[in-house]
Amino acid sequence: MIMIPFLPLPYKVTLELSRFLRPAAQRIAFLFPGLGMQLKQAEVDIPATSYLSIVVFSFSAFSIFFAAFFLLVGYFAASRQLLQLSPLLGIGIGILVSLQQLAYPKIIIIRKGRGVDRNLVFALRNLLIQMKSGVPMFDGINDIAKADHGELSTEFAKAVKKIATGEPPEMVFEDLSKNNPSPYLRKVLWQLSDSLKSGGDITTTLEEIVDNLTKEQSIQVKKFSSVLNPIILMYMMIAVIVPSLGVSFLVVFSSFPALNITEFTFTVLLGVITLIQFMFLGSVRSATPKLLR
Repeated sequence: MIMIPFLPLPYKVTLELSRFLRPAAQRIAFLFPGLGMQLKQAEVDIPATSYLSIVVFSFSAFSIFFAAFFLLVGYFAASRQLLQLSPLLGIGIGILVSLQQLAYPKIIIIRKGRGVDRNLVFALRNLLIQMKSGVPMFDGINDIAKADHGELSTEFAKAVKKIATGEPPEMVFEDLSKNNPSPYLRKVLWQLSDSLKSGGDITTTLEEIVDNLTKEQSIQVKKFSSVLNPIILMYMMIAVIVPSLGVSFLVVFSSFPALNITEFTFTVLLGVITLIQFMFLGSVRSATPKLLR
């Protein structure tokens, strides 16, 4: 079943009701030229125009609902300002929901790509060892598909299924590379497909691929270390040294009645420090190389 976040109604009902908005979705489709490919890579089996019509329907439904909600709250609270702002608040919430739905395929692609890249080098090295030992390529790919390599095993399981039905491996690899979310796996599949088409030694090609990915991994680690050093320095300054000195000064200043430093001040400071901690964790995670995530 297709899962789209923040649907106002169950998926099938939303899809049926949004049919009337497809003309409007077709008019704005040129604003999202890559949406069709994103939906394919995210394995969301729905045309781009239908997806956009769902986004437009969700925007309309949430905007109307929350505008009416804030109107009622403003009416019973006798707040003229809330009554005036209720349409803008409803539209704002509708825009936020629409942006989240439009970003959903990209989020799925990024998540799948990370799952593939994380295990790619290890899986290909395992495949190379098996092929050098005389194991057929199909059996090696089948072992990867059955192993616990997350999204990578899922992608190779698709290849195994197609090859088992009689499709040529080079065509299977080429087809999988078109809709794969990982640029590294796409490159690997293209090289394997070209090698099979040209009749080259697949073991030699695979060995070169593994060597290139290992070098790429090493380069990414070196870049990551150079990026991590200033992040650690900033973390020590902003999240450790400054809060420690700040708390010390606040304790001293709290003895002066004119400054009015209360427990609430320290509570706010604790919240700011916690937020900074999460921000630094996010920055470290975003800077982590793709082949290591």
